[in-house]
Amino acid sequence: MIATLTGAAATVGSRKANPYAAVAAALAGCFLASYHTRFLGMGMPDLRGAFGLSVDEASWLSTVANAPQILTAPAVPWLVMVFGIRPILLWPGLAYAALLALIPLVRDPATLFTLHAATALLLGLFVPATLLVIVRNLAPVLWLPAFAIYTFRLAFTLNSGPGLTGYFVQELGWEWLYWADVPLAVLMVVLAWLGSTPQAPNRDLLGRADWGGMVLFGLGLMLIYVGIDQGNRLDWHNSGIVVATLAGGLALMACFFVQEAIAPHAWARPGILWSRNTVLGITSGAIFSFIAVSNSVLVPNFLLNVAQLRPEQFGWFLTFWIAGPLIVTSWLGVYLLRRVDFRLVLIVGFSSFAAASLWATSLSADWRMDDFVPVALLQSVGLGMTLTAVIVCNFTSIRPDVAAAFAAYLQILRLIAVAFGVAFMTTLLRVREQIHSNLIGLHLGRGDADVIRHLAERAAAFVGDDAALARARAVASLAGSVQREANVLAFIDGFTLTFIVALCGIAIVALMRPAPPGPLTGKA
Repeated sequence: MIATLTGAAATVGSRKANPYAAVAAALAGCFLASYHTRFLGMGMPDLRGAFGLSVDEASWLSTVANAPQILTAPAVPWLVMVFGIRPILLWPGLAYAALLALIPLVRDPATLFTLHAATALLLGLFVPATLLVIVRNLAPVLWLPAFAIYTFRLAFTLNSGPGLTGYFVQELGWEWLYWADVPLAVLMVVLAWLGSTPQAPNRDLLGRADWGGMVLFGLGLMLIYVGIDQGNRLDWHNSGIVVATLAGGLALMACFFVQEAIAPHAWARPGILWSRNTVLGITSGAIFSFIAVSNSVLVPNFLLNVAQLRPEQFGWFLTFWIAGPLIVTSWLGVYLLRRVDFRLVLIVGFSSFAAASLWATSLSADWRMDDFVPVALLQSVGLGMTLTAVIVCNFTSIRPDVAAAFAAYLQILRLIAVAFGVAFMTTLLRVREQIHSNLIGLHLGRGDADVIRHLAERAAAFVGDDAALARARAVASLAGSVQREANVLAFIDGFTLTFIVALCGIAIVALMRPAPPGPLTGKA
């Protein structure tokens, strides 16, 4: 692997590139992409008001701001092998910073959507090549710590993002949801300049480019993402848009597989995935993406919808109890991966998620931030260890010559699996809330003595109002209580599901084989 992936490309000029700066630039791009996505997701209600968008327009803006990433992302590792990191990070980074500075000044909807789509296309360039850049620029002994930083930024930005979103909106202005990324983009550009030199393209690889495969793969995944992202809002199969985008995406993916089967120089043949640990490693990665939803969706949404807190009110909690401990748990994961079998680390990670979800199944409407502390700490252990171990499993099970192609398939885990997990959990919460609300309502019959007593007690709280108005408010108050309890039961169902899926992850790990000796396993 070392010989294949660390081969230097032909350079032009006398200045020597700093490999550490190249890796730092790639990692800065990862933080940039993750923070941008989190800021838009958490801040969309405020952005909707600032831009004067309807609920429908705001939902599509969120999709447009993310989906085009997938169009460019799969081909990026191959582009880095052909052109180096300079054309991928330097000039696109400058363009990205300029667009972010401009977006808050725009009010025309068409221009707004266009600029968000352009930023998403550029954003898709920044993350996918990171693992390849690490392997090509660092000594093997540093691969594992660098991978840990790569995985650390995902959980860290997810949990520090809500607090920063609330701070920007309340203290600095909503514009800083965009402008805050500009300094980080400039830093990435400077590091990319220091870490690279102009280099001649690899004409051998360029001459054998499978452009058709890349386009089909990117377009297919993008359409699938659009269908998944809009699925819950438009009610899945009841929406022609969702059905059309999912069917179109799957059809393009089928064409991609045909293309890879007949192309003389296929870019990413699916056959590279057919080894035991690769299949199980990708499966464990998909499971991690799903159970991590318990951290990115369930806990924040409970605090938003049931506890009625704003991001700036609970953001410090996520930062202190999850993002902060990640600094320790991520490096603990590196320590363990150097000394024990990666499968044991995966089991510890999945077990931590399972324990966190099981603990959270006892939640009630009275839970507030302090009640989630044990859940948060257990999630921090799972987030800090599991994904790094998944990367070790996958990178030790593939051939070095297909690393760039395999990195393209990783975008399915990074973007599609995460989007599916969020959409599935959001749909589950919506449907289960409706079911529980109906079941609770069956016990609230008109004329029931307990119902009459509760309504009288609630009406007494509105003693200053007209009697009819007081009674109407009492009924609304009781309905709100029913909805709150239905939401609590729906969240319990969500945590129960992530507990079961975490156990499935442990079962998948039990089927894996040991990793071969190498720089990622602590074995000579």
